[in-house]
Amino acid sequence: MLLLSELDNHQHLLFDDKIQVDQLIKDIIRHEQFAADEKSLIILADLESIDFLGNQRLLHQALSNLLINAIKYTDVGGAIDIALQHSHNNIIFTISNDGSPISPQAEARLFERFYKVSKHDNSNGLGLAITKSIIELHHGTIQFTQSNAYVTTFTITLPNHSH
Repeated sequence: MLLLSELDNHQHLLFDDKIQVDQLIKDIIRHEQFAADEKSLIILADLESIDFLGNQRLLHQALSNLLINAIKYTDVGGAIDIALQHSHNNIIFTISNDGSPISPQAEARLFERFYKVSKHDNSNGLGLAITKSIIELHHGTIQFTQSNAYVTTFTITLPNHSH
């Protein structure tokens, strides 16, 4: 809740950290590897070397939230694919995983505060709302897509003028 308040009243937040985004993602993967191993998940990462000016603590939180969710909702023995690349003046980060499908009703509410896909979910329903706020504070966007093969993908696009 404190982080949400901080994001809502962002006057004191600084966005001038020089972030090696690829290294940040590698650190997040290392930190979450044990949870992935417990479910026999494979994490595949295709990461371009990219520097970005932003708030490292917040960006770490946003990307961690997405990997934690991917691990949580990927079926045992499944795979998580992470990609980071330049595209024109943008950074594109994608994280995809296979798992149970998300209903259209749930999909429409994924980024709402306190929304949970399942009432049996033990989370507080804030992770994706926080992630979206962080990305928007960096002047970026986050999108969710789902294929017929039950592959869910979150795509973050951030403007990058530091390369």
